[in-house]
Amino acid sequence: MLDDTQAEVESETGSEALERIAYRAEELSRAAARKTRQIQKVTSQMSILALNAKIEAARAGEYGRGFSVVANAVKDLSLDINSVSAELDAEVARGLQSLKDSVHAMATLADAERRIARAGGVIATIDRNLYERTCDVRSWASEGIMAEHCATGDPARAKAVAARLETIWRVYGVYIDIWLCDSRGRVIASSCGRDFDVASHDASREAWFGPAMRLRDGDGYVVDSVKRCPVLQDYPILTYASAVREGGSFDGQPIGVLAVHFDWERQAQSVVSPETQQVSSDRSRVMIADRDGLVLAASDNQGVLTEELPLSRLSPDHGVMTTPAGKELAFQRTPGFETYKGLGWFGVIERR
Repeated sequence: MLDDTQAEVESETGSEALERIAYRAEELSRAAARKTRQIQKVTSQMSILALNAKIEAARAGEYGRGFSVVANAVKDLSLDINSVSAELDAEVARGLQSLKDSVHAMATLADAERRIARAGGVIATIDRNLYERTCDVRSWASEGIMAEHCATGDPARAKAVAARLETIWRVYGVYIDIWLCDSRGRVIASSCGRDFDVASHDASREAWFGPAMRLRDGDGYVVDSVKRCPVLQDYPILTYASAVREGGSFDGQPIGVLAVHFDWERQAQSVVSPETQQVSSDRSRVMIADRDGLVLAASDNQGVLTEELPLSRLSPDHGVMTTPAGKELAFQRTPGFETYKGLGWFGVIERR
């Protein structure tokens, strides 16, 4: 049957167990100090008694000489006991301090590992979400209705394609807009044409368009950086794009591009929000940062797309660092999800 101490340990988390050990060590330190003081009090009394005995022995003259020897022996014994007590006190103090230092180091390490794991959970959650976006864009780009419209440019077909894109937009609910572009980069259909005036918008200069047109086959996709899109009312978006190919075939000639504009601000905020992360905003700040340390999302919604953290492509995959401003950052680089390698981004937990 387990004793109370064993039962406590089995029911505790690692950090709670370390706190309990530190508390018990402190209790032991105080108990040892009390006992040492008691010993010193006893030896002090023995020294006084020995001194009194010597005085009485001196008064007794020749008859008290033997008693004087005993008194001296008692005094010497009390000094020896006092010396041993002092050594014990110092040794116990050193041992307990070493134990407390070890417990503190273990607690610090456990806390760091816990925060790194939380940072890893943040980036893993967003990566699973973004992996689905790569599947979405490649799947929809291969639909025959997309290929037919890119091939013919028939205005009569545009309404049906727009209706299909709007259905996707409504069902999935994670996109600001979805564009179908022809081979020149002109937007020929969109999911939210009633909300955004993007008809015939020239997307050929967008960072994602040219690379998407050069993809080798239907497995490929392109992802842009998180940015605000002026033509979409300056919403922060993350765009994934894939080539639309002749006949919708896997290795057909690219004849257009399908681009899905992920609603970055709303979706990312749901991942890092204090409610989701169960953190107090005045103690911890949860963030997602890109591979160069630019803050892409933050639980307090501050510094997004403007603040830069001291992280970079050369940083280790995980760890804890202290910034010049005295803030502790626990971070974990994306490990990717299934076939999605990730973008080298970081999950970050800042402790103020």
